[in-house]
Amino acid sequence: MSTLRISTFSNLSGSSSTSADTIIKGNVKAWVNFNGTGVLAIRTFYNVATITDNGTGDYTINLSNPLTDANYAFVMQTGGTSSAYTWTTVEDLTARTASSIRVYTVNSVGGLLDPAQVGAAFFR
Repeated sequence: MSTLRISTFSNLSGSSSTSADTIIKGNVKAWVNFNGTGVLAIRTFYNVATITDNGTGDYTINLSNPLTDANYAFVMQTGGTSSAYTWTTVEDLTARTASSIRVYTVNSVGGLLDPAQVGAAFFR
């Protein structure tokens, strides 16, 4: 296998550039957008193999290619079909691995609910 080694990327005019290290470390390593209500359905994704529906408001996101370790940054957004809901994401820290994460979606009064829109991203 050949290796391409680049230290800097720049635009065509050369007026703007960034280091290869910034590109490699700054990119999202996995992301997904899915429907959490009814039959769980992944809308679009990158490096996500499956999502396990563990019950109401309880999901495990499984990666296709594991990350280096479990020390990644994870962000998630959720949304319902009504403005009456305020959604919060809670992570199960005991279930975080390099290849999956378990999360819960909680409404403003502490109940687990399935949101219509869920988006998540992994950074490492």
